[in-house]
Amino acid sequence: MARSAKGSLWRRGPVLSVSAAVIGLVVTIAVFGPFACEMWTQATLLPTVERRIGAEIRAPYVILGKRDREVITFSAVNPGGPAATAGVTSGDIVVEDVSIGELCRRLNAVKDARVVVEVAPGGNGPELDRRPHRKASILLP
Repeated sequence: MARSAKGSLWRRGPVLSVSAAVIGLVVTIAVFGPFACEMWTQATLLPTVERRIGAEIRAPYVILGKRDREVITFSAVNPGGPAATAGVTSGDIVVEDVSIGELCRRLNAVKDARVVVEVAPGGNGPELDRRPHRKASILLP
């Protein structure tokens, strides 16, 4: 394993067939930095935040215009949970320019804090900037 100048670890090795013939080359890269930090935040905070606010959060990448973007959605909202009480519905899209990691950090604030999240209805329809936006004030239990 070698370390690059940018703080990544990388390793190369052959890909072997069942008969042990070399059929390719695999390169494994472990990145340390903002991307790795974001992945760690998602992996550790997202399940806690979802239980806490009573909603599932997903962040697929979609193509908007000429660039791709992480679009954060509330894929499921539990009736009576903090997110539902704040007016969030299943399919709502977060219209703020935040990453899922940043949103998780905000929604992992102290008990009884209110976190305001700007959302728009999801699904088929007009472009995101033409949909009605609303602010959901989620009271964290």
